[in-house]
Amino acid sequence: MRLIGVIDEPQQAARFSAYLITAGIPAKSEKMDDGTCEIWVNEEDQFQTALAELAAFRTDPTNSKYSAAISLAIKITREEERKLRRIKKKIIIGTDRLLAKPQLTIGLIAACVLVALITNFGDYRNNPLFQSLQFVSVPAPASIEILRRNNVTADNNGIDQMAVRLASIQRGEIWRLVTPMLIHLSPYHLLFNMVWLFQLGKLIERRYGWRRLAWLILITAAISNFVQCTVPVQFDGTAPGMMEDGTLYTGLGGMSGVVYGLFGFVWIKSMYDRSSGFFLPQSTIVLMLVWLVFCMVPGLTERLLNTSVANWAHGIGLAIGMAIAYAPVWWAQKN
Repeated sequence: MRLIGVIDEPQQAARFSAYLITAGIPAKSEKMDDGTCEIWVNEEDQFQTALAELAAFRTDPTNSKYSAAISLAIKITREEERKLRRIKKKIIIGTDRLLAKPQLTIGLIAACVLVALITNFGDYRNNPLFQSLQFVSVPAPASIEILRRNNVTADNNGIDQMAVRLASIQRGEIWRLVTPMLIHLSPYHLLFNMVWLFQLGKLIERRYGWRRLAWLILITAAISNFVQCTVPVQFDGTAPGMMEDGTLYTGLGGMSGVVYGLFGFVWIKSMYDRSSGFFLPQSTIVLMLVWLVFCMVPGLTERLLNTSVANWAHGIGLAIGMAIAYAPVWWAQKN
């Protein structure tokens, strides 16, 4: 702090220090034993500017701009105090979360591992748990009635009619929009998704809490699964087929759409919201985007990995995560 001068009258000192605050120069007046007031400024680089303002004040201390500054200075001071309180609160909350275990993230990983073991990575497709989590699962004779009502012939390569694709959702089984994320169809599939879920999920959970992470996961899973299971087969959508016992089912499974949603969220926050504290190495960004494009090459994953990939879920998940992360930035810029 620097002393810029002394003003004899306390009221004049109050008006002048208030004016400095409204001019963007943090200052204060201190009353001395002899009744005069010292004027102090906080920043060294504003010392000369404050001296010039004091000289101007001495030439015209009754100018209305000085008396008018008092109410505005009070508002500015109160707003600064509120900002400091909010910052202190965020620091305390942030520290607690950094020390806390990411319980939702760990719980989801445990659930995915358990489902994979119980269903033997999707091999037991008549497994009750597998069927209860799939996007479409309608046992006979209800499945036969659905096909008959829609003039559909069963096809193991996929039944493309929308009424069949949404058969379980139309029966009120809304949870199926989300639960396919718990199914994994190979050990490598599970390992890849769980590593990324842990790395990205814990960042978001520790920064924003488990509730916001849960909403992000639910929204991403529901929309990405819905799109994947309603896009026509010729455009790489996932259509239901029929098991030998007459059960309609889809073979959709995996946390990949959610993982890409989390990746998109952290990526955008790291670029546009420095307060998030997120950072993604360039190598991670390149790896995730290259894998996204690699999986979209027609027939490549089938030939090299002997599996098909839910590309729509990946792409839509990424877009949703990015949009949710950027929405507050867009709103702040708009207003």
